[in-house]
Amino acid sequence: MPEKTKKPKAKTYGPLQLADRVGLERWQAEDARERGLLPDPDLSSGRWSEDAARQLEQDVARIVEVVGAEHPIGAARAATRLTAPTGLELDWSDIRAIADTRPDLLPVAKEYEKGDRTYPLYAVADLDRLAAEHAALLAGVVADRLRWTAASQTPEDAAAALGVSVRELHKVPGLERGPLGRYDTGQVRVLAADEDAAAEVIADRRLGPDQAAARLEIRRVDWDYAVAAGWIAPVETVWMSVSRRREVPVPLYRTGDVDALLEIPGVPWEQVRACRPGEPSLLRELPASPPRRRRKPLSR
Repeated sequence: MPEKTKKPKAKTYGPLQLADRVGLERWQAEDARERGLLPDPDLSSGRWSEDAARQLEQDVARIVEVVGAEHPIGAARAATRLTAPTGLELDWSDIRAIADTRPDLLPVAKEYEKGDRTYPLYAVADLDRLAAEHAALLAGVVADRLRWTAASQTPEDAAAALGVSVRELHKVPGLERGPLGRYDTGQVRVLAADEDAAAEVIADRRLGPDQAAARLEIRRVDWDYAVAAGWIAPVETVWMSVSRRREVPVPLYRTGDVDALLEIPGVPWEQVRACRPGEPSLLRELPASPPRRRRKPLSR
């Protein structure tokens, strides 16, 4: 009796296998599927049959025409790509500026996420067309950026001029953050000449007990007596680890409130500052009792 020959198993394809089968890059197949250019799987298993693959082969040229032959690129690589054909020193921000103001010329082709941020990608064909047909537009965008750069400062320079930290810049009244995260030099100069411009920002800084004592040029024990006297109260409390299993509360005080202590009448601050380590504090008789520190065990 002749042996039965097994019928060869029909080929089926998953998404990546289908892309390889018809000659598409995997990113092209993914993009085409997002655009509705790829048919849904024709098998109940969620895969594509050989017949479906053959049919798709006829549409490959049209798919490539729509999604592009090269993977979309980010703004930094786009700027590098356009520098040679245009002779312009383009920056990533120039690409973003064109995409924002002229999406008809440079639409966002794709987006990709990295961490909690989303970055736009641009089709290479659109970029090449932009270089070939809109060189004047590109030159204008570069000129605008250079003018703004010349008339503005980095956050670090602006903070130094105003006597605040970079993180405090947004608190300075009247200071506006401009394009590229820079600040108008004229605006910074006007605010720097105004003694009150950053005063409230500085006054709102938080100081721990040791920092507050150092600011007043007194000892920590003197500071503790001033707090116990009720002259000042913390605006918030943070917990700091002092060992693997224990935390202690650290009260934080406003710098402005600390400075205001010097205005309390009748307090001999110069004499308090003159006290040496180990000598009794001149403020010791003011509170009913020296302050006690609370302790908070670490939760297990």
